[in-house]
Amino acid sequence: MGEERLKNLIVLIYPYFKTEDNINQKLFNPLGIGLLSAQLKQQGINVVKIDCTFKGINEVMKEITRLKPKIIGFYTMITFTKSIFTLFNAFNSKLPESLFICGGPLASLFPEIFSIDFDIIFRGEMDKSFSDFVRQYFNSGLDKESFIKSHDLSKYSGIYIQKYNVVYDNKAIHLSETEFRDLPLVDREDFDHIKYQTFWEEKEGFKATSILTTAGCPFNCDFCSKPIFGNHFRKRDINEIIREIEIIKTLGYNYLWISDDCLTLNLDFLENFCDKLIEKNLNMKYSCLSRVDTLNLELLKKMKQSGCEKVYLGLESGDNEILKLMKKKLTVEKAKQGVKLLKKAGIKIAGFFIVGYPGETWETIEKTFNFALELDLDEVSFNVPYPLPGSELFKRVSYIDLNKDWIIENETKFVYKSNFDETILQEKIKAFYNIYDQKKKQKSEMRLLQI
Repeated sequence: MGEERLKNLIVLIYPYFKTEDNINQKLFNPLGIGLLSAQLKQQGINVVKIDCTFKGINEVMKEITRLKPKIIGFYTMITFTKSIFTLFNAFNSKLPESLFICGGPLASLFPEIFSIDFDIIFRGEMDKSFSDFVRQYFNSGLDKESFIKSHDLSKYSGIYIQKYNVVYDNKAIHLSETEFRDLPLVDREDFDHIKYQTFWEEKEGFKATSILTTAGCPFNCDFCSKPIFGNHFRKRDINEIIREIEIIKTLGYNYLWISDDCLTLNLDFLENFCDKLIEKNLNMKYSCLSRVDTLNLELLKKMKQSGCEKVYLGLESGDNEILKLMKKKLTVEKAKQGVKLLKKAGIKIAGFFIVGYPGETWETIEKTFNFALELDLDEVSFNVPYPLPGSELFKRVSYIDLNKDWIIENETKFVYKSNFDETILQEKIKAFYNIYDQKKKQKSEMRLLQI
């Protein structure tokens, strides 16, 4: 890396550190910083990405002090809060002249969490104005305080500043359908593909990474938060998606996690996507998220033919009244019908369930356990309510500490004051898994006897 690149360099940080004791981790290339990097490179800006997933803090520190970037940008989520501030404090002590910025879901919703420490917060989706800002800062030759004080930053989307006696609260934007379709392919340089592939091969026997084909979801589930993509549904150009999959294959991956909020929202798009996968014969298996009530058998068979191996369904509850509380716009009866269709198509089914929801009783929780067993799912996940910042649930539950170390592994631990005894609920979930595993084992043994 030449001196000129070191002089005008932005480093993007994905501040997630892999934990050794969590078997439920699903690790993928961080698409957020990968897409932002691609946008910046498209405008001729020098970028390095530091994905902390397989690194230690000391290794990250060595890398950042070697690079000495002029701008350091963090991707923020509620589950990353502790590591974000740990890294920020370490970086700031070594590189106080760097401009510290952040974006992502948490910063978009609660910029005030970061505004004391970080110089600038960028909220919402990043359009071309972000690249324009970076270039203007590099070209100014000014230190960060002088730049912020002397420049009119009102033209830049989503900027939030409460520092150096300067105040900005610019409106965040959502990309138009055309802008979204014209986004560059995710920049996957700098990611440790060998370690990602090894992780998945040891865990599942395949080499998985993620890809985004659509964004946005028009539904308004009580527990869901969409601070970046929002409700407006947009789709990528299918030929560009195929081109990205072909690149992913050259990197050594053979399995895709389609990370859309819901792949089955636009059935015409999905059918065209499946047709193109079949035509190209890419031999790439994939999994995706879906609503259970947007499915039809003909399309499911085409999904299966195109490589769909498993569909993840947000089934949530076995009680219709609780589903209403969750604003799922779903019934137990519709869920059963959708699961039957997936079974007929030969696609594996994973079901997500939430127990301990505000307004629930122990009786409705038991109904959900029984419902999950009745459905004969290939994979089941039970969680307690996780009030994501920005969701209606978040606004409604009792006191939540946003600075607390919320972690991805907190699947059965409440992060707010619940009326349910956490220990009893955990015991019930554990008992369910024991019964579920026994049923799966018996079913497997029956299949062997029939051979």
